Amino acid sequence: MGDSVTDDGAWAEAKRAGSRLARIAPGRATFDDVLHLRDTVHASAERAAELLPALTGLDIEFVAPVAAVTRERWVRATLTSLAPHLSGWDVDARGWPWLRSARARAVEVSLGAGFAVASRRVLATFDPLAGETGRLLVIAPNVLQRQATAGVSLADLCLWISLHEQTHQAQFRASNWLRGFLPLALDVLSAALEEGAARRGALTEVPGCGTDCRARNAAADERSNASGLLRSMPDAELRHAASHVLAVMALLEGHATHVMNAIRPRDLPSIGHLRRTQSPAREPSPLQRLLWRLLGLDEKQAQYRDGERFVQVVVRESSLGELNRVWLDAAALPNLHEIAEPEAWLRRMGVSRGA
Repeated sequence: MGDSVTDDGAWAEAKRAGSRLARIAPGRATFDDVLHLRDTVHASAERAAELLPALTGLDIEFVAPVAAVTRERWVRATLTSLAPHLSGWDVDARGWPWLRSARARAVEVSLGAGFAVASRRVLATFDPLAGETGRLLVIAPNVLQRQATAGVSLADLCLWISLHEQTHQAQFRASNWLRGFLPLALDVLSAALEEGAARRGALTEVPGCGTDCRARNAAADERSNASGLLRSMPDAELRHAASHVLAVMALLEGHATHVMNAIRPRDLPSIGHLRRTQSPAREPSPLQRLLWRLLGLDEKQAQYRDGERFVQVVVRESSLGELNRVWLDAAALPNLHEIAEPEAWLRRMGVSRGA
C-alpha cells in the first residue's frame, strides 16, 4: 500500500500529531477495502493517461507511482514532502531555548492538526515533490465513503479523480519551469513570516516573476480579489511574488478541473451525474492550504473558480495549443487580474479568437 513513510526527521511532531488525529476520524477502511481500491486506482490511472492527450494536448509518457493510503499515512507522506520547504515557520523565542521548544512544538502540532482535518475531506492528491516523478496518493476511506453516496461505480469515480490528478502530472511533465517553481515559491512565501530578510534575493529566481511581470502585477493586485496578508504586505517585491504564486496555483487547479469535466460520456458514462453532484477537485490541496495560511486566505477559493473559467474561456476562444503556451514559457503565465479576466491574457498573448 505504498512505500514506507516514518515520523523521523524534520517536522516529526507535526507528523505524529497529524497522524494521531487523522486516525480517530470516523469512516475507516479495512485492509481488504484498501487492496480492492488499490487495484481500481491503478487501472483508473492507466486509463486516465490514455485519455489525457486528447483532452489536454499534453502527453505524460508514463504514470507516476500510485498508492491507496489511509488518512494518517497521507498526512505523514505529505508533510514529509513539504518539510524541507517550511524553514520560514521556524519559531524565534528570543534566545530562550525552552520557550523556543514549546512554541515550535505548538506550531508543529497546529500544522499537523490542520492536515488531519484536510485528510478527512481530500480524495486524492498528486505530490510533485515526491521523488523524481511525483506520486499520486488516494485516501482510501474518503473515496470509499464518497462512492457509497455518489450513486456511481467505484471505477467511474476513480477515473474521474485520476483525470484531475494525472492532469497535474501532465502539467509538470510538459513544463520546463514548474517542477522548480513550487519549492522555490514556498521558500519565498515563507519569508512573509519573518519579513523576508533572508530570502529577499530569491524573489527574482521564481519562474515568471521578472521585471515585465512585476509591472503587470502592481496593477493586478488592486483589481484582484486577494486579501489578508497579500494586500497588507508593505514590501512590494514580496507582494508581487505572492500574487504571482496565487495566480499559478489558480491556473494549475483550474486546468485540472476543466479537464476532468471535459471527458466525453462515451468514456465516462456517469460524467453528467458526477458534474451535477460531486466536486472532488474543490477541496484544497495541502499546498494550497499552506499557501492560504501564509497569505491569510484560508478557505478562500474564488481564485480557483476563476482558474477554471480562465481555462474554459481560453480554450473556447482560441485552442488547447494556445493555452499550453503557459507550460512552455513562464513569461506566458497569467497574473491574478488575467485569471479573473482571460480576455486580458488573450490580448497580451496576441491571440486571435478562434485561433
